[in-house]
Amino acid sequence: MDRRRFIKTVLSTSLLTPLLARARFVEPDLTLYLISDHPEDYLPEIMVELGAMSSFSSGRFSFLTPHPSENQIKTALTGCGWAYSASPSSTGLNLSFAALHQSARPSFTLVRGRNIMDVRSRRLSRLWKQMDNSGLVSASVTVASFNGPKQPSAQGRTAAISTDGKKRAMLALAKDQTKRFDTPGGEVVVGIEGGRAIVLASTCRHKICQSAPAVSLAGERIICAPNRFLLEIEGHRFVDTVTG
Repeated sequence: MDRRRFIKTVLSTSLLTPLLARARFVEPDLTLYLISDHPEDYLPEIMVELGAMSSFSSGRFSFLTPHPSENQIKTALTGCGWAYSASPSSTGLNLSFAALHQSARPSFTLVRGRNIMDVRSRRLSRLWKQMDNSGLVSASVTVASFNGPKQPSAQGRTAAISTDGKKRAMLALAKDQTKRFDTPGGEVVVGIEGGRAIVLASTCRHKICQSAPAVSLAGERIICAPNRFLLEIEGHRFVDTVTG
């Protein structure tokens, strides 16, 4: 499959769900978003492939939020070389869980910074197709953040809007407003209300971005892969734990 057809095939399906509102940590080197009610079935193969990248070789992992498949994930990851730790501050891989607002096909994607990575180079396209063709739907998402958590994020000041990797606009969270943005895949409508940002409408097929919880803390994101759209909250990155 040529690159253009591959990207079109991948990005026209519900690959991405927002960075969890519950996981108040920012700027991981790499983030894996895995839509599946049984993440333990897919994590080992994904992790082994990512292990080919020296900076993400097996190490210690932990959970930032309670996970309904925690025991199964522990078994799956320890089986491919990872070691569990109860302390997120000492690990290079941290996992979070959240329920989707509406069910979606099982799928996954990788995000580095503002860029959605082409999984073809990781030989993971076969696994993605297998998940997409399973005929199943999932109601939950697991987010795996590599390089460990940092200090908790503070309340954001602006919502930065990027399309196709380029920053398009900055929306002040202090001002209630609604803005429409043309994207490579169609259109996304963003709403700011009460200091929080949310996607109100999108031309993407599965509308997962519309199911995303509102975001307000620096570093939180809502991503619409089919539209190559990213909303990221900007502001002071870390809470001052000394002065509060």
